Amino acid sequence: MALNHSPKIVTDGLVMIHDAGNVLSYPGSGSTINNLVSSSHAGTLQGNAAYSSDDGGVFTNDGNDYIDVAGTPVGESAYTKMIWFRLNSGAQSSNNNLISSSTGGHVLWIPTGNTLRAAHTDTSLHLLTSSVTCEEQRWYHAAVTFNTSSGWVLYQDSIVVDTDSTTSVRPGDGGTQIGAYNNGNSITGKLSCPTIYNRALTSTEILQNFHAMRGRFGL
Repeated sequence: MALNHSPKIVTDGLVMIHDAGNVLSYPGSGSTINNLVSSSHAGTLQGNAAYSSDDGGVFTNDGNDYIDVAGTPVGESAYTKMIWFRLNSGAQSSNNNLISSSTGGHVLWIPTGNTLRAAHTDTSLHLLTSSVTCEEQRWYHAAVTFNTSSGWVLYQDSIVVDTDSTTSVRPGDGGTQIGAYNNGNSITGKLSCPTIYNRALTSTEILQNFHAMRGRFGL
């Protein structure tokens, strides 16, 4: 596993990370994105999704494209999803998905109104909602943790912005798309370093991951 961030991100329970800034994950061309953790859960660029060297390497989406992830990386009873994102000008009028399901099951998204939200698709899709509006043309770090023991925690830039005690297992099969939900509702903006764990990280671990990469995105 080639994870060269300093300080290091948490690796316990790490299932997937795609990093456009690491040539072992993405060489700068082609449609395949390698998972830096294992040979499973590679990504495939769909539509007009493209690479940019901005901010150390990112993927750009114009609202009609996404990254399809192989396999089912999001667990049924416990997981953490996190990603860096930057909304383009005008993105506030769209449903901007970050890491969501390809078939129905889980969502991490920014709907019209520009507040970060997370849920399972058998609950309200606004189960967790940040009270902090996401501005356009600015980088943010989003993270959500879930397990069937304690429920949910939603983070924005490593700060807890909402919690919920719902503990029902994730529906669906765990299929995942970066930047879309069920082949649509795609983000208009930039995405970097989508990361998935098979457990709910602690707030200390979320903070560690945020500090490990914040300098790359000017935070």
